[in-house]
Amino acid sequence: MRPTPCWRPTPPPWPGRGSLCGPCAGAAAAVWYWCTGGERQLEQEEVARLLERDGYPLAGGLEAMLDHLASRMAGSGGFPHEVGLFLGYPAEDVEGFRRHGGQGYKYSGLWKVYSDVERAQRCFRQYGCCRRALCRRLEAGCRLVQLFRTA
Repeated sequence: MRPTPCWRPTPPPWPGRGSLCGPCAGAAAAVWYWCTGGERQLEQEEVARLLERDGYPLAGGLEAMLDHLASRMAGSGGFPHEVGLFLGYPAEDVEGFRRHGGQGYKYSGLWKVYSDVERAQRCFRQYGCCRRALCRRLEAGCRLVQLFRTA
């Protein structure tokens, strides 16, 4: 029996949209995204080409593509390679991972880098700074909702 995707738009208490996708490998995955940032990423020519190749309904907009992603996640029991495109990974790195099966990369950090190592390292450092700042605020007693209201 195939699991039913459970993409449910959930209005978060900050400017953006959310979804609950799952089950994925026995766990539920939550995806929160900023509408404008996510749409901009997915409108890039190479990103759109890769998504279209995997059957994503580009004309249906971001929510239709998230529905398709949720279906693929539920059907595969895990994360399909293209989830990186939704998370902002460079299209070249997502395609490189797919082509090379996770081998032969130039650098490994938050994802495996097949293209511009310097750009990826800058991004990894920025993400690290944000993660540390969020962790400090959580440890100081801030609730997640408060963190995103001030983001």
